[in-house]
Amino acid sequence: MLNDRGKLDALKADSKLLCDVLGIRAPGYHNPCRFCESSDALSVYKTASGGWRFKCHACDSAGDAFDALAMAEGIAIGAAIERLTGTSYTPPPSRPTAPPQQTEPIEPKPHPSSRAFIDICKKRIANTETQKAALQKRGLSSGVQAKYGFCFFDQLTLKQNSKAQFHANFWAIPISGASGNPVAVKIHREEPIAEREPKSFWLPIGTEPTPDPAKGIRARHGFATLYPSFDAVPAAERIFICPGELKAFAVLSASRNATSITAGESHRWTPKQIERFKGRRVCVLYDDDESGHRFRDKTLLALHGVASELKAITLGKKQNGSKLDANDYARENGIESLANKLDNLCSETENFKPEAQQSPVHNNGSKPATGEPRAKYNPPSHAKFALANGHAQESDTMEPIALPPDQWPAPPGEDAFLGLAGEVARTIEQYSEADPVALLVQFLVAVGSIIGRNAYWTVGGTRHYANMFAVIIGKSAKGRKGTSWDEIGTLFEQTDWFADRVKGGLSSAEGLISQVRDEIKRTNPLTGDFEIVAEGVKDKRLFLLESEFCKVLKQSERPGNTLSALIRQAWDKGTLESLVKNSPEKATGAHVSIMGHITHQELLRNLTSTETGNGFANRFLWVCVRRSKLLPDGASVPQTIIESLRGRLKQAVDFAAASSFVMARDNAATDFWREVYGELTAEHEGLAAAVCGRAEAQTMRLAMIYALLDQSNCIRIEHLKAGYALWKYCENSASCIFGDALGDPTADEIWGALRNNSYGLTQSDVGDLFKRNKPAGEINRALGVLLSAARVVCIPERTSGGPGRTAKRWFAVQYAPKQPTQAISPPEPVPVPQTVPDEEPF
Repeated sequence: MLNDRGKLDALKADSKLLCDVLGIRAPGYHNPCRFCESSDALSVYKTASGGWRFKCHACDSAGDAFDALAMAEGIAIGAAIERLTGTSYTPPPSRPTAPPQQTEPIEPKPHPSSRAFIDICKKRIANTETQKAALQKRGLSSGVQAKYGFCFFDQLTLKQNSKAQFHANFWAIPISGASGNPVAVKIHREEPIAEREPKSFWLPIGTEPTPDPAKGIRARHGFATLYPSFDAVPAAERIFICPGELKAFAVLSASRNATSITAGESHRWTPKQIERFKGRRVCVLYDDDESGHRFRDKTLLALHGVASELKAITLGKKQNGSKLDANDYARENGIESLANKLDNLCSETENFKPEAQQSPVHNNGSKPATGEPRAKYNPPSHAKFALANGHAQESDTMEPIALPPDQWPAPPGEDAFLGLAGEVARTIEQYSEADPVALLVQFLVAVGSIIGRNAYWTVGGTRHYANMFAVIIGKSAKGRKGTSWDEIGTLFEQTDWFADRVKGGLSSAEGLISQVRDEIKRTNPLTGDFEIVAEGVKDKRLFLLESEFCKVLKQSERPGNTLSALIRQAWDKGTLESLVKNSPEKATGAHVSIMGHITHQELLRNLTSTETGNGFANRFLWVCVRRSKLLPDGASVPQTIIESLRGRLKQAVDFAAASSFVMARDNAATDFWREVYGELTAEHEGLAAAVCGRAEAQTMRLAMIYALLDQSNCIRIEHLKAGYALWKYCENSASCIFGDALGDPTADEIWGALRNNSYGLTQSDVGDLFKRNKPAGEINRALGVLLSAARVVCIPERTSGGPGRTAKRWFAVQYAPKQPTQAISPPEPVPVPQTVPDEEPF
């Protein structure tokens, strides 16, 4: 048990630990936040007690290293402590408290110093004709000004930091919560702003000393809330969602219902905010620029399936090409014209359909010009799985809701649920929350282990046995990964194999060899006879159940650790040997199977490009799983059904263990194999393709297990179709997990930036992505990788450096101009290393 306060404080004082959990390089300010899409709102700072904490000023996430891990993985704080300390944790007993008398959530009361500032605001309500006219120029009616308490500060001093101070006229808006109590004050600059000067800032309630406008007010980052409130709006009326409260006030001035995300366009939706739009008619009013498109896509995806009506409209652009928002439109055309424009756009726009890969319809019904992003939300590869994995309604953490079904791997066809394996999965599924695919895969891997090395399939001179490696990938605690194995393990628990050959805790090559070692002999120098100095393991079957597969990946990364190479040997040949001076142990005929469990975040964090390139990853089946249903009262498989399945399983195992034989395909299976062989062996670019590089071998091993479960030494077409169907699901899972990443960190970062920027990046901009810490040769090599994968193009553009001078601008292929001038090739890229196969092809 870990209740050592000193050890916990020591971990909290480890700045590197906190930075590793947050995914940043070093403590400081203006870091990217892991929990929202803000690029510079995260601060990591040292407290007076010596501990390190983080705070995001965009999504309000805060805490220490334990809080960060709990939020990132969606686990309890106790589980996070156990994960980081490696020991169990028992929270100290809490004092008994009286039950709360109030069931409604209570908003924090304003701090006295904040009340003082609110009072100052109320005394400065815009009451002169000049001040009212200035707000009306922003498209805000006098009624909205009075209702929401706009106030005016003449030549307010804004302190952004210790050096920068700005004197200007500001408008202040008290932001109220659902109960009507003020929770913050947001202040907007009246005049046009110069470069790098703040446009607006926040005064959160109770976080500042008593503010004195005469002395100046320190700027703060904002936080995310829905304002103005729309809870009193009837469900039948439409609500416009705007990226900013001033735009929402302009829509309200036009006598239309509106709310806004006060954190702006970079906001990440939370489950509680999404729930407030359930059954409502919603229209997203976005700006026609890059950040506005991202705001539109995130909002549509978050509210799809929640709102009864969901549309997205934009007011277009000005003549100079800049965005035209609601404030600009009302100022130029009047409030009544804005109301008519909004109504017309809503009537002309169809409901959002995420399954259609279509461009959004603009004002006149035409599609956007070349270079604009498409309507379908396409998050980065690492985000796809996080969005799809689980349901946001299950917790109040800031996690996105589940994706529409088309973003999750389509379930395998009924071909995969063949024979006894399919019957086991479908039967247990009725009494469990586990994913039927998780039940199916773990049953097949367990069967492949228990039957041993009697049956095999040959390719040239290489034998392929039934030992399989698979990893179940699901949400921590919610994916029911462990539950699925517990259900399958019940079928095997009465066997010697389950009692003696199911192990865990894989950490070193020597430890793996020891579990399947041969006996060690040496020559007696006196008699010349051989004598046994160490007994070997008679049963060479080994089933490694790794519920924390990330630990295996971490051990493989350690310098000098040969575990990765030995795991590859175990999949290939079954001959294991480590050339270590003090380790004479060796294993031949080892039949090793691996079943791992991991979360998506842990997988991406710990699976290195080396492991994908050296063939470690493509020896595993990667399987996405999630909870299949809710069983609040639980259930268990009746014992009579368990005994029946055990009896049939025993017959299949006895058949495979009776004698050694070579598996063969019948004529129909051979014909089908020839049809799919080209598809299975086709070469593709990207990380997902790299981890699926042994498609033909994995398919045949699965088909062999299906055949043995049918007590057949011949692989028939139904067995091959079952293996093929399950493999396709694993392939789709890999695509869902890794997306279109290339497995090259530098190239992937450049590709992500270009994909999210329809205007492209210059060569200098690409260097700025890495804060000028990447050598030019490494950047050119990565650009060459992207060019060879047909992901990017390079277009010359004129510069102001003189006649004939050009610069290179890089575009993602989907944003490249229709008729570009002749593309410029980058400097000669370093040749991309090719993985040499270490086994004969099928």
